[in-house]
Amino acid sequence: MLCTYFSQARYKVGANSFRHGYVYDMVVPPPEEVWLEKPPLHTVKNQLALIKYLGVPITSEELHLPVDEHSKARVRAKLSALGIKKGDPFFVMHPAATFPSKLWSAVNFARLAGWLRKRYGYPAVVVVGEGEAHIANEIAKELGKPLPCLIAPPLDELVALIDEGLLFIGNDSGPMHLAAALKKNVVAIFGASDPRQWHPWKTSYSLIRYPLPCSPCPGKKCPQQPPYPCIRLIGVEEVRRGVEKQMDLLGKKAQGA
Repeated sequence: MLCTYFSQARYKVGANSFRHGYVYDMVVPPPEEVWLEKPPLHTVKNQLALIKYLGVPITSEELHLPVDEHSKARVRAKLSALGIKKGDPFFVMHPAATFPSKLWSAVNFARLAGWLRKRYGYPAVVVVGEGEAHIANEIAKELGKPLPCLIAPPLDELVALIDEGLLFIGNDSGPMHLAAALKKNVVAIFGASDPRQWHPWKTSYSLIRYPLPCSPCPGKKCPQQPPYPCIRLIGVEEVRRGVEKQMDLLGKKAQGA
């Protein structure tokens, strides 16, 4: 709001749900009214509603994310140091998330990583952000051997890593949406989030969740005991099936190419 206020733009546009609406010259009604669709809408359409309401033509709802070649080269060098040569297939595994309600356990990720290697012969490269190294360490400890891992790579290298990977597997998170924007096949593990609003956008995906009467919810607190059953009760087998589905689709795509 402050950035908008001090921008000196001739017109300032914001949704009617934004705080401090007096800042805006044009207030946009709820996205469902703009699109004439029933809520809840995906967050992509929520954002596009601001543009659509202004009468700006929307020729595509596709996401596009460019990949820098220099970033690719740096990622390849880091992977080579981890024993993964250029052209070697690998899975990208992101086991972190913002809230505990989105965190599938490190034990489960370790079991999944072991199964991936046994089933397909390819390693899983774990990527985590700043302050999340302990999650990768827990996975490696449970697995009982070192695991290829990148900790807090710069954003451009994270994008390049996901783009180089065969398949993205992870919690509902920012990197999951990067993978969708890169048109990667995705296995998304959902806890409290509403999949109607936050599923991977316009890419092939398997969404794994445990349906409960209290889910979806905001996810910051949980009255259940033990807490967060929505993510805790998701088994490894369900995620395996999601991986197998996406791998089959990748195989058919390769045959078609």
